[in-house]
Amino acid sequence: MTSQSPVSFLYKASRWSIAWGVLLIVFGILAVGSPDGGGRAVNALIAWLLVLGGVVHLVLAFHARGAGSLIWRLLVGVAYIFIGDIY
Repeated sequence: MTSQSPVSFLYKASRWSIAWGVLLIVFGILAVGSPDGGGRAVNALIAWLLVLGGVVHLVLAFHARGAGSLIWRLLVGVAYIFIGDIY
């Protein structure tokens, strides 16, 4: 297994940071140019994050120790999925 030097790691990380920054600038310009499209994109992102959070709650509910914790996590997971679906 080869060891990566700190300089090469920083160079690689900085390239990814620059690419991510440029991508965010392009998306920002598109959002300013089309506020309706930008709003819909943010809305879709938040909805998918809510659904993902609900799925994680449902999965983690079955790792709960007590019945009260299980029921609470199931209810929160279902609520997140429901809210994300209608969002």
